[in-house]
Amino acid sequence: MARAPRPPWTAIRFILLGAFQVLSCLDAAMGKVLWQHDLVKEFNGNVIKWNNAASPIIDGDLIFVNAGGPGQSLLAFN
Repeated sequence: MARAPRPPWTAIRFILLGAFQVLSCLDAAMGKVLWQHDLVKEFNGNVIKWNNAASPIIDGDLIFVNAGGPGQSLLAFN
């Protein structure tokens, strides 16, 4: 059985991309949501029939996610 993707994290934050394309940043110590982006509403993303199953990628100060909207398959946040 395949393992589910693990969310990337830093010492102080967890970055999660949910099954319905909501990107969230949580405080690692308290679990409080620091910010969120609904990729479907904000960027015209698509929820595929088996839902999202990808982890964000962190490179330096950027967080890369697959968005799936027309003309944009990859988004970066900082």
